[in-house]
Amino acid sequence: MTAEGSYHDDGHRVTVTYREGELSGLGNAKTTIFFQKSDPHTVTMTRDGAVRTALLFEEGKRHICIYKTPLMPFEVAVKTRRVENTLSENGKLRLDYTVEIKGADPERTELTLSLLPDIRKPLSSS
Repeated sequence: MTAEGSYHDDGHRVTVTYREGELSGLGNAKTTIFFQKSDPHTVTMTRDGAVRTALLFEEGKRHICIYKTPLMPFEVAVKTRRVENTLSENGKLRLDYTVEIKGADPERTELTLSLLPDIRKPLSSS
């Protein structure tokens, strides 16, 4: 999936924001991924829209998060196997994690995010 979004680095915190496409099953939710540059292996992902959540990815740890859907909220456990975060160096993030929902088998998931330049903007000359 390709989505247009924004990237912001204030020197301390990196933030990437984009809208999910219909193919994601999340409607037009706004997804924001952020982390402190001093701790790039702890990444937070929030979603706001028809589905709302805040997921915490911390390598080797399991965190309980709440997914709020139009039908009802439910609890999910996110166990992060690996975080490869070089967003601020070369625009790449890889999260390898397992999602557990009570009563269902755990689902291993991998999110790979690659930032691409906006080809509509002119390159700055040096």
